Amino acid sequence: MRSRPYSKTSMVDITAIFHAGAFDPETVRTMTHAFDDCRKTIPDTHDRAETEQAMAKVIIELMRRGVRDPIELYKEAQRELGISH
Repeated sequence: MRSRPYSKTSMVDITAIFHAGAFDPETVRTMTHAFDDCRKTIPDTHDRAETEQAMAKVIIELMRRGVRDPIELYKEAQRELGISH
């Protein structure tokens, strides 16, 4: 799989989405870590911006449900979006 460069604007937007969910800074770091790892696995066949937004929403929902482990967040976001590594 070919690696795509990350968009700095995209990362700023996603971090803003995480902060808008009223999470504490440590939780935002956990979410951002899971998001960073997960976005590396987006296949070239997926629309990157749309998939990243859906991924962020899944991670936020998982955090709201109490999932705090970045690896679990990563795996569950992949599963829910149908992305396999």
